[in-house]
Amino acid sequence: MRGHGTIGTVRRRRRSSRSRRGVASIIGALLALLIFLVAFGLVLTEAVPVWMAQDEIALSRGATSALTNLQATLVVQASTGAPRTAFTPIPLGSGSVPVLAVPTVGFAEFLSGVPTGFINVTWTNATTGTVQFENVSLGAVEVSLPNRYTTPQTLTMEDGAVLASEGTAPTTVAYPPALAILPGARGPSVALTLVSMTGIAESVSGPGTQEIVDTLTGSATFHEASSASSALPDGFTFVIGNAFACAWGSYLSGIASGAGLTPSEFTLSGPTSCAGPQPSFGVVSLSIHAIASMSLTVGDVAISFAAGTG
Repeated sequence: MRGHGTIGTVRRRRRSSRSRRGVASIIGALLALLIFLVAFGLVLTEAVPVWMAQDEIALSRGATSALTNLQATLVVQASTGAPRTAFTPIPLGSGSVPVLAVPTVGFAEFLSGVPTGFINVTWTNATTGTVQFENVSLGAVEVSLPNRYTTPQTLTMEDGAVLASEGTAPTTVAYPPALAILPGARGPSVALTLVSMTGIAESVSGPGTQEIVDTLTGSATFHEASSASSALPDGFTFVIGNAFACAWGSYLSGIASGAGLTPSEFTLSGPTSCAGPQPSFGVVSLSIHAIASMSLTVGDVAISFAAGTG
């Protein structure tokens, strides 16, 4: 009887030991799952936003670089007549984190002709004394980046300048046009290159790379110089009308002051700064009352999009 009771006790102890091992395995698995879920949550909330923010910053830099390359190409085409056709790749999709985050995809749009705005330039003919003028309808290439991890951004290239805006902040002239005002003994000298972009309005989007195709369709250059003793009367007037009048006004104010012009030597009219959203349309005018010389180059290019490298 004693022996039988001893065997039963041993069996009960063995069953209890196995039960404890089974419970410990379940608890261990749950703890491992909990650790995995915590780590996965940290990756989603901490690491992924940092990775994607870096990718969106790289996308913004790539798009900005593409538009500045286009800006430089258009100036060279207008000034030299070559190359007749150029291709500028522009990225429209950011990198991504496989499974965890999809790429941010932007879109590029070409806005053709008069609806985007105009530029008018007037100056005095040194030989005849008459006032001459050139009218240019702008056209614009606009890139919108609806960033999710950094501030959404819009980049616009028009009249050889790249303008940028982030979120609800005012638009600024991030990369100025080919406009130079140089002081001199007989008055300032002005050099300016204008580019009119024409073509069919269109837009493209996608996670890869697109190409902006521009074809030079014509160009002309005008030079005027004063006599050795006096400046050209009635000087030089630059007028621009578009949706970014505040940005252009601020830029023109800065370039006039930077050239050392005194308030009596120039007149600037129109908005020169905006603290909030841009108006739908505005006009800014910069008049330099007397100049020593003027060089104006006007180019016309046709813009279109083509599929890039993907």
